[in-house]
Amino acid sequence: MISWHISYLGTSNPILFGTLCFFLIHIQSLVAGQQFLSPLEFYNGIQNNTFDVIIDVRTLDEWNQGHIQNATFVDSLSSQSSIPIDIQGCEGACRTIVVYCRSGARAGAAIDLMLSNGFDGTIYNGQGTSQWTSAGYDLVNDDSVDAKCSVGVDTALPCETIQENMTDTPEENEVTSSAPSFYHPWFFLCYTWVLFMIR
Repeated sequence: MISWHISYLGTSNPILFGTLCFFLIHIQSLVAGQQFLSPLEFYNGIQNNTFDVIIDVRTLDEWNQGHIQNATFVDSLSSQSSIPIDIQGCEGACRTIVVYCRSGARAGAAIDLMLSNGFDGTIYNGQGTSQWTSAGYDLVNDDSVDAKCSVGVDTALPCETIQENMTDTPEENEVTSSAPSFYHPWFFLCYTWVLFMIR
């Protein structure tokens, strides 16, 4: 049924269909360089204390309705122009960070902001609370956690010290992640449509 509607859109209104393809391709280009975590990978990382900071970039109202455990709340980070004090000090290459929102879009924009402001560590897009709850995990209502790597935390260690203390077995310190593949069929569909229209 969906394929029929898309085919109909492509033949009846090629401008609208082309615009749709453009936006889908643009979205893919925005997230192409990001690493994504499934809810299970996210949950296991929390249980194994893998992450230096888990950043919730939603609004205060959304935060108060429930959030993922051990999260640091940074109000609407994706719409800010600079890095707030809450996560300053977490820029180092040794840091492992997860950013999430409701569905993953704002998390992606926040990651772009962080990368443009010198964050060199491993940064995962944890997608959002929608995927988290759909996978059967609960949200909590506790206080925002101070980021372990923040300059405001007395116990924050410099990257050099952390790297010296890391184990030699990478599987103990890494999270396996995979980027979602749901954009790729759109490239094939758009390519096929273009070939069809220029015949």
